[in-house]
Amino acid sequence: MMGEVFGRYTVISAVSSTKYVKYLCRCICGAEKVVAGSDLRRGHSKSCGCLRNELNRTRHITHGKQKTPAYRSWAGMKQRTTNSNNPDWNYYGGRGIRLCDRWLSFENFLEDMGEPALGLTIDRIDPNGDYEPENCRWATRKQQRLNQRQNSVTTDIVQPR
Repeated sequence: MMGEVFGRYTVISAVSSTKYVKYLCRCICGAEKVVAGSDLRRGHSKSCGCLRNELNRTRHITHGKQKTPAYRSWAGMKQRTTNSNNPDWNYYGGRGIRLCDRWLSFENFLEDMGEPALGLTIDRIDPNGDYEPENCRWATRKQQRLNQRQNSVTTDIVQPR
């Protein structure tokens, strides 16, 4: 069997064994492993584990943007508005702030908002309005502080005495 290929394995040499015929195999990733000959022939062993890891990585990635600022903003926004166990729930979902149906999908959110510039995070233009394209923007922390619902614009004119 020396030189034969089984899945990602190439058989290098036979290894003495008391019970089964085993072979030293080299995987295409470079790892070497001793594998039972019957497992190779039946297709039960196709790689050192790198194939499973590779398949798992690609299976669970839909957009590959989990570590981006846009994804973090979206995930936080979604948690605050849909998860009553979130510590900030009372300030958002608990007081009626909703996430629009379109933005339940990160891909739609990203399409509408794009990636933020450095230092910007999601902000609702109307602090009492929902998270939706018409009411959201990327803003600095200063812009967000000025836009809080506790803030009010005063128009009192002080007359000199």
